[in-house]
Amino acid sequence: MESPTHDIPPERDWISRMLLASTPAAPEEFLRTLAGDRHYAVRRAVAANLRTPRELLVTLTNDREWKVRAAAAGNLRTPPHSLAQLAAQPQQEVREAAAKNPNTPENVLLALAQDREPRVRMAVAANPALPDAVQQRLAASDYWGIRAFAASNPCAAGEVLAKLSRDAHWSVRMAVAGNPAAAPELLAALFRDPDPRVRGAIGENPSFSVEMLQEFLKK
Repeated sequence: MESPTHDIPPERDWISRMLLASTPAAPEEFLRTLAGDRHYAVRRAVAANLRTPRELLVTLTNDREWKVRAAAAGNLRTPPHSLAQLAAQPQQEVREAAAKNPNTPENVLLALAQDREPRVRMAVAANPALPDAVQQRLAASDYWGIRAFAASNPCAAGEVLAKLSRDAHWSVRMAVAGNPAAAPELLAALFRDPDPRVRGAIGENPSFSVEMLQEFLKK
């Protein structure tokens, strides 16, 4: 049986190179070579790969293509100081990716929570590393989309989820119903929600069980 080849695909086949750069089994030396590829999609795949060395991710945060920088901003291995740099960039998508990353420094998250773009603030609201005070402020936003992302945060405080479970917008209540951090009593209340989309989200909650359903049906 022939041993598998580890040759990088021909220059003309950028899709193969992109797939190689995406695989968790990609050898480190290949990732280093592909990080300098002429096609941005290949470099973006390297930037998103959790196997990519940290020093290489630092280099990719300065890539000429913003899509590559956005991928680096979303990588859990990207160093905090690089995430701070990415969070200050003009492209909304780059700041949004940094806002989602739980390794983004707290002071940077505080700044992103006041970003001019709602999508960036939405991403911050769902960040599990968000400080409680900021979490509560975003949960009280006038924009239902931000409240919905706050309601989906797996580290949301119990009082925040309790308040959002009574929100006027069904999307916010649905986000609470699907949140594994939601207390059983909140799910029991949402089981009687008038909107079927909210009730249906309970079934997708990882903490939901047959025993809980039996209890809900008794009430």
